[in-house]
Amino acid sequence: MNLTKKRCLSGQATSEMLIVVPLLFLLAAGTIQFSLIFLAKIQFEHACGEAARQYAAGLLRTDYAFKSVVWENLKPRQNHFIRGSINISVGKTSAYRDPLLGGNAQFLNAVSKNVLDYDGEKWTVVIRSSPPPFFSLIFPDGIPFASTLAVLRHPARGI
Repeated sequence: MNLTKKRCLSGQATSEMLIVVPLLFLLAAGTIQFSLIFLAKIQFEHACGEAARQYAAGLLRTDYAFKSVVWENLKPRQNHFIRGSINISVGKTSAYRDPLLGGNAQFLNAVSKNVLDYDGEKWTVVIRSSPPPFFSLIFPDGIPFASTLAVLRHPARGI
């Protein structure tokens, strides 16, 4: 009787393992897939920031150059993105007012007389990332990433 009870319990443990192990592998694979998506998002944000820094330094003048610089800065992970999906919309932006100061112009003028003279460009960059295998059913056209950037310049300095 003791021997039959032991065999029955070992069969139960085997069947539980057959149920749990595939679920654990799916959980591990999903975690890896999410990390690949977040890595692509971080690379995209970095590429946009680098292009904005080049624009602020006066190295870029056109939107086409901005688009190509964003794509070049994606170089380590370009295979994770769909090249034709990059879209950039450009707008104008004006002087930045610090929310902590409450937009107090009198205080701003005391700090710097020309603070409100700044203007610049504002970009919204959208690109689609190739989804990892688990997410290709959910996102067949790719995962959209978007970033908004603004660069202010002082018009009198021409920078």
